[in-house]
Amino acid sequence: MPLLKPFFRTAYIADLRTSANNIRRIHAAGFRAEAVLLACCLIDSLGRDISGRRGSTSNFTTALVLHSKEPFWGAIHPKQLNDKLAGLRNPPVPRRFGKPYFYRASYVRKELKKSLGVVTLPDLVEGAISSSTAARCVYDRLRSEQVHNYGSGLLSLDFGAHNWLNAPAPTITFAFLLRAIANIIQSIDAHQLTMAVFRR
Repeated sequence: MPLLKPFFRTAYIADLRTSANNIRRIHAAGFRAEAVLLACCLIDSLGRDISGRRGSTSNFTTALVLHSKEPFWGAIHPKQLNDKLAGLRNPPVPRRFGKPYFYRASYVRKELKKSLGVVTLPDLVEGAISSSTAARCVYDRLRSEQVHNYGSGLLSLDFGAHNWLNAPAPTITFAFLLRAIANIIQSIDAHQLTMAVFRR
């Protein structure tokens, strides 16, 4: 597929930055719930522009985990992971992750391989890990809540009861989401040749 001309790529990046600034202005004007909803939807849309695929959950989490420059998005929530593993059709009997902190995905994979005595984790276990990232928690608990139950008034997601890198895990606020958006846009701009949106 041919790559779009540089002029169109530049205009697209400028339009993304304008959208992010508009969302910031909406928040500053006191429309906080609307701004959080729009920020989540923009992340979702950016993920689709990166991958070129459908699938809101996957696009949202991929954009955050791979393009936001914030390692926390890929951190694994222990309760979510344990619940996902227990919910598998033939659940493995792996090591349980019970401490109140987020784990690095690489550590989780290493421990599960050791616990299960395998070199390669089954696809269902990999899926459980991917479904347990901080990004996925935010998709499930904040983004989906805003989209499907707008009147809930949920404006942030507090992970402070868990630790991440020897400190309380961050609370996902509007500012945290906006910083992620800026970094994702910067990543799209820096890696234009690999982005699906620029291929027609």
